[in-house]
Amino acid sequence: MARPVTLRAVFLFEALALVLSGCGQHENPAAIHSAQSHKTASPNVVHTASACLSGQKTNFTQWNLPHDIRLGADVWRPMGPWQECLEYQPGFLHIRWNFRKGTQVQAYPHLSLSNRIHVAIASDAHLYTQATIDDSCTSECHYDVGYDIWMTRTSTGNIRSPDGAELMVFWKYDLPSPGPQNLVKMETLDGTRWSVYLLHPEGWPLVQYIPEQPIDSTAMNLMDFVQDAKSTGLIEGMRYVGKVDFGAELEGGKGQIEIYRWGVQSSSS
Repeated sequence: MARPVTLRAVFLFEALALVLSGCGQHENPAAIHSAQSHKTASPNVVHTASACLSGQKTNFTQWNLPHDIRLGADVWRPMGPWQECLEYQPGFLHIRWNFRKGTQVQAYPHLSLSNRIHVAIASDAHLYTQATIDDSCTSECHYDVGYDIWMTRTSTGNIRSPDGAELMVFWKYDLPSPGPQNLVKMETLDGTRWSVYLLHPEGWPLVQYIPEQPIDSTAMNLMDFVQDAKSTGLIEGMRYVGKVDFGAELEGGKGQIEIYRWGVQSSSS
């Protein structure tokens, strides 16, 4: 008989739609439009938000949403004409993006849990998640969609440091391959065949699980991937999951990605 499951915390958008769609031809990617937001009684939480990002500077724009969810629109080292527009309404997020040919830009629109979750890797805890994805491409799209899981040696450790580790579980992947020299193994988890890679691009271990076939809709336990990486020796010494992001890394073209019913539940059995 299965043991009862006690939910420690629930983070869920029942009808979340994350839409990444190509910017209209009439829009000027070099222009910067004004940002607007409608705040609740709390000065740090917004129920609606809209903004357009462009320009030649690295940008880390964030909004605090209800239910301890954070919306981020990170952009690194942009060069050339580009534009990324976000519009958030309760239960719905719309992002328009257009990177003209020859543009070099990395954008990461994503949702994350505002607070660290402190899930012990050695315990029998779970991180259940679900989502449905519908995507299409207008012109030369280069992007991925998936989870970014951050781990530390201690419950208060710095996640982006040599004392931390990063694990990415992709559902869609249309970017350059990490390279055969970084391939560790092939593994089957949650009924899907994955290529598992290990890299060290920023000074800490980065483990990537890339599916053989794109995933459109599924429910999975993210701790299955954490435990697999630990048993393989890829995240040796890591003791806690501290942060979970879900989003898309955009590097080119115009396209559309819709993500519905995304959620994460942290529990122990």
